[in-house]
Amino acid sequence: MQPEKKLISMMGILNRITTSLDLDQTLKSIMDEAKNLIDSEWSSLLRIDPETQDLNYILASDDKQSFLKQIRVPRKRSIAGIVVETGKGLIVNDAIHDKRLYRKIDDHVHIVTRNIVCVPLSIKGNIIGALQAINKVGGGDFTEEDLSLLQSFSDFAALAINNRELYRDMQRKAQESYALYLLADSINNCDSIEELLSKNVQIVSKIMEAERVSIVVRNRGKLKPLYGKGIPESMLDKSLESCPVLQHIVDSGEGVVCADINDDKRFKPSSKGSYTGTTFMAVPMKMKGRIVSFLCVTERTRKQPYAKEDLQLLEMLAQQIIENYYHLKLYEEFREKQKIDAELSIASQIQQDIIPKSFYRKEQIEVAAMNLPAKVVGGDYYDFIPLSKNRYGVLIADVSGKGISAGLFMAISHSIMRMLFMQTRDPVKVVQVANQFICSESKSSMFVTCFCCMINTTHKTIKYVNAGHGNQFLFGNSQKSNVQLSSTTRPLGIQEGTKFAPVTIKYKPGDLLFLYTDGVTDATNEKGSQFGEERLFSFLEKNRGRGSNEIVNELMANVLDFQGHSEQFDDLTVLAVKF
Repeated sequence: MQPEKKLISMMGILNRITTSLDLDQTLKSIMDEAKNLIDSEWSSLLRIDPETQDLNYILASDDKQSFLKQIRVPRKRSIAGIVVETGKGLIVNDAIHDKRLYRKIDDHVHIVTRNIVCVPLSIKGNIIGALQAINKVGGGDFTEEDLSLLQSFSDFAALAINNRELYRDMQRKAQESYALYLLADSINNCDSIEELLSKNVQIVSKIMEAERVSIVVRNRGKLKPLYGKGIPESMLDKSLESCPVLQHIVDSGEGVVCADINDDKRFKPSSKGSYTGTTFMAVPMKMKGRIVSFLCVTERTRKQPYAKEDLQLLEMLAQQIIENYYHLKLYEEFREKQKIDAELSIASQIQQDIIPKSFYRKEQIEVAAMNLPAKVVGGDYYDFIPLSKNRYGVLIADVSGKGISAGLFMAISHSIMRMLFMQTRDPVKVVQVANQFICSESKSSMFVTCFCCMINTTHKTIKYVNAGHGNQFLFGNSQKSNVQLSSTTRPLGIQEGTKFAPVTIKYKPGDLLFLYTDGVTDATNEKGSQFGEERLFSFLEKNRGRGSNEIVNELMANVLDFQGHSEQFDDLTVLAVKF
């Protein structure tokens, strides 16, 4: 083929890659062009199976595709496997006598492979599969020019796959954030648990594309759908022993994703007939570390099996639903028992449940904290989130205003920021998305100051964002090693699109990270004097060598003693991390 025609063909493929979201059609076009330009009888694309590490046929240029998709090509006994292993293209012009050829393909598809040219398929240096052309038209040999041309098509295919995966990743993250927002916000718009669960199930059904969704309660060995959508009567009131899938979740503590229930031994033959679809997911719903119920989805509207990414999203949704249920359940119980000031009492209880009471102690890190609200309901909160064996999220925040409105806003903000931290593991992304949420949802011009950081105990670093929260401190073993962690940007909820730049600092064993809200320094005694930052700094200088729990307890005692009989006007919150 003439060079200008090759160039036109290449430009056409590039145009499809940049304008089409249909990956299969784009790859099919690439395969057809490769076959035509190289003058081969057919071409195919194979990808590495992440579980078996064998190669699977993804696409072929003609009617052989349906047969080829049933074959797994071994890495160690095939031309494509050798190309994937070495990362180098290969021309085999005497395939009939070459022992490296995997002959099961010829037998299965009823062809004779005379010659083959094969190149690796890689994304950002990682080999994910191979592209190959089979049998030169007219009986000729494949050439180095054919190899080079096929590699160009492989690069195009890799670009198309990478673009599609980036798009899907962005789609999934946007979907996750939107779903979590809808669930977190639903608690503000429901007056009963039934209404709350109904809305939450509908949200899960829409996000997970599931016609059947159920929240199944585990009670004394029996299973009962607490609320659901599309559940047949035959599925009601079953024992736990009759549902091996849910029993597996109880035993392992982990969720289950199943591509095809017909091939999964955890589904009893008698139960398979009750499903019209084949893909299924279920995750545990935990309260105080104990599995109390399960969230199950099946009958997917899109003809594609659920994957691990879907399971991770369902786990986050399940945790938010159980928090919603728990909070509203507390509210209803207290409303029945309390005749006076019920809303304040419930909100206070919810806040106490949100803020951690047990603190973390390991060889490399020790955490302690305390919160004393000025009123029944407070606007301060803190959080400590183990993200992995060596990474921990730490957060302290202060919602503007006082009373029930600040308390409820605090509960929603805390839930959103905790979920974001678990999802992104990045303090910058946490405050960016939280700022967007607060700006769009705060109808009463509330804002939040916060100090949000991630601690890495392997690298001994603290990556933080201080959003208008005043000076926080990292105390070393000497005065010269003290670091003031000043505010780096405005509070959350002030302006949409605010840029949040992180700061990363190093710490040493024995250092003390001390965080607090302004209620500590603004505490006022009967003479009108404030406790102040200077008095706080002096106390920490003297006590930096003590344990975090001792520091927190004694400081709070000092502040309360300083106040004397004066009214506490602001919440008092401190958090200490000793390394």
